[in-house]
Amino acid sequence: AYGQIQAALAASGCRHLVRVWNYLPRINAHTGGLERYQQFNGARRRALLSSGRLTRGPVPAASALGCGHGPLSIYFLAAREAPRFIENPRQVSAYHYPRQYGPQAPIFSRATLLEAAEGARLFISGTSSIVGHRTLHAGDPAAQTRETLTNIEALLAQARPFTLERLTYKIYVRNAPTCRGCSGRSTPRSARAPPTGVSARPRSAARIVAVESR
Repeated sequence: AYGQIQAALAASGCRHLVRVWNYLPRINAHTGGLERYQQFNGARRRALLSSGRLTRGPVPAASALGCGHGPLSIYFLAAREAPRFIENPRQVSAYHYPRQYGPQAPIFSRATLLEAAEGARLFISGTSSIVGHRTLHAGDPAAQTRETLTNIEALLAQARPFTLERLTYKIYVRNAPTCRGCSGRSTPRSARAPPTGVSARPRSAARIVAVESR
């Protein structure tokens, strides 16, 4: 799939990946001794290396989310000009994660900022309650949501002049009944649009809530 993406980028002239959404069926299932997400990380890395792409530093913002069935589905945005790649000072960069999370680290930036003729566009990767490289507040969706917003605020401090109130949000939840009401208690009251909830599975079983924003 990533080989096809590289071919499409070359054909279109939009060679710079800005934002990628990866939907993996049965993302937490194990085959061959590895989680499907871990297998995906290895395959993505091989595909990027084979096409001469970087696997750390200037890499696109991205999300990897589980879905119940169907094929691997990938959506992406690309541009002719390179975006600015942003990391979160509260978090270890994803491509530097230790091997305890899998043989190959995931490959994405925490956010990308694209300067366009009509104005700047900020794309924040799927964000959760990770501090350092550990997920905090296991079992507490409201606390995870608050920690996630703190992480987003840290990113915004690197990408001025954006603020929480200017963003729109999409919230991914592992179990909708467990998370009912979390967004109302935890997201900014002055957000310009209500958050959108989606029943997709955040990658880690410890993460009940993940948020992306733009």
